[in-house]
Formats: sequence, C-alpha cells, structure tokens
Amino acid sequence: MGSWNEKIDLRLASFRKKYYFNLFVRGVAISLSLMLGYFLFAVVSEYFLWLSSWARFFIIAVFAGLVIFCVSKYFLKPLQYWVLNRGLSPEESAKIIGGKLHSVDDRLLNIIQLSHLQTSALTEASLQQKFGTLQNISFESVVDFKENKKFLPYLIIPALIFFGILIGNQKLITSSTERIVNYQQQFSPQAPFTFDVLNKNLKAFYGEDFILKIKMSGESIPEDVFIAIQNQNFKMVGASSKELVYTFEKIQQDLDFQFYASGFYSEPYKITIITRPELSSLKVNLNFPAYLGKR
Repeated sequence: MGSWNEKIDLRLASFRKKYYFNLFVRGVAISLSLMLGYFLFAVVSEYFLWLSSWARFFIIAVFAGLVIFCVSKYFLKPLQYWVLNRGLSPEESAKIIGGKLHSVDDRLLNIIQLSHLQTSALTEASLQQKFGTLQNISFESVVDFKENKKFLPYLIIPALIFFGILIGNQKLITSSTERIVNYQQQFSPQAPFTFDVLNKNLKAFYGEDFILKIKMSGESIPEDVFIAIQNQNFKMVGASSKELVYTFEKIQQDLDFQFYASGFYSEPYKITIITRPELSSLKVNLNFPAYLGKR
C-alpha cells in the first residue's frame, strides 16, 4: 500500500479523537442537566412534603438509576475509545464524514473499501488520485462543538436555580439532602412541644429492667406519646401530667429509638448496655486483739 493509506488512517484517527471528545462534552452537559434538575426536584419535594423513609429510598434509587443511565448512554463509548481503543471503524467513520460533507459523499468510503482488496498498480494509482481530490478537505470539520450550545439552557437554568436557593435558603438544600441520605431515620417538622429525657444517662445493665423517664414541655402537650423502635411504636405511661415513663424489660442489647407523638418524631436516642460488676473472689485479713489469742 502507498503512503496515502497512512495519511487516510492519520486523518481518520484525528477525526475519531475529536468525535469522541465531542460526545464526552455533550454527555457532560446533558448528564449534569438531568442530575441537577432531578436533585432540585428531590430536595424541594422533601423540604415541603417531609417524605416517608420509603419515598426517600425511592429518590436515592432513581438517582442511582439516572447515573447508570447517563454513564451507559453518554460516557460508555468515549471511555471504550480512550481506555480500550475500541471505536468507529474506518468504514463507519467514512459514512459519518460522507453524510456530513457533500463534497466527500461516498468517495472516501469507496476508497477505504477498495484499499482492502487486491489491487493492480493501475487501480492503486487510480485510488491515490481519488484520495488526492480529498486532500484539502478537513475530516475533523464535521465535528462541530457549537452544536452542543443547544443543551446549555437545560444546564444553566437549573444551575441558576440551585445557586439562587443556596444563597437565599441554604437550609432547603442541606437539611433536605441530609434527610434523603439518612432515609432509614425518621424525621418530622418542628413540633410545638419537646421531649426532655430525665435520666442522667442512657446506660442499662444487661438483663435488667431499664426505666426511661421523659418530661413534655411546649405550647401544646400531646395526650399520647410513644417510643418508636424498629418501625414499631410502644405507648408510654403517664407518671404525672407531663412526665411519662416506659420500662424496657430485661434489656439485652443496645437499642436505638425515638419519641413519637401527634405525627412528630424526636431526635434519635440510644440505650447502651453495660455489664454490672460481679465479685469473683474475696480475701479478708482479720486482725484480732491480742487478748483473744487468735491468729
């Protein structure tokens, strides 16, 4: 084969390099638009609706699915090209170039196809002459980065909304994100009352009863207060008008719990199990008065 074949390969390689970089740039713009838009929808929904644990888990699952979709849709081909050197064949590249440039049309594809066949010196000279007609045509020109401008509004608009919220009400972003990430934890809007734990500490002896005491305070005191443990609610007993107790019988392991009343949850608490000291041996020295005559 003549040196013109090498020139075709080099020019097609330059085209493919720019082609996949353009795909990557487009993928970044589209992916950021989708993920940022979905993120705003999720945090705003959580901020105003106080979604359930399952709803917050669903938000995380959908976001993970969106990331997988974007990677497979927009980044898989560029990554395969850069990492594994797998990409468009010369014929596929020629079809794209010919489809974009009418001055090239099918000539480049025909030249590449014929170059793979057994050719005579006359045919070789003819192919070289045909390639000469494409010498001044830039294959890379078919890749136009400006085409990606149409995707910018879809990225700029949610980005402006995001930074606007961040400046105006940062808590909307931070608190909602925290609740979504910690989807297993129960959250509720600010209650008109508070749960004040009266126990000095939340340490219980293994295998013994532990009595938990709280005091309710605030503008509106609920009639019933519960302890929420692993998605189960246990009613507390009133020791007085505002003080309540609950007995954990023969507690044997650490317990995470929250207080729940009138649709509101408290912050999470934890009872830690400790072992009561036991006497394993005893040694006593007795010093008797001398007049007793004892050792």
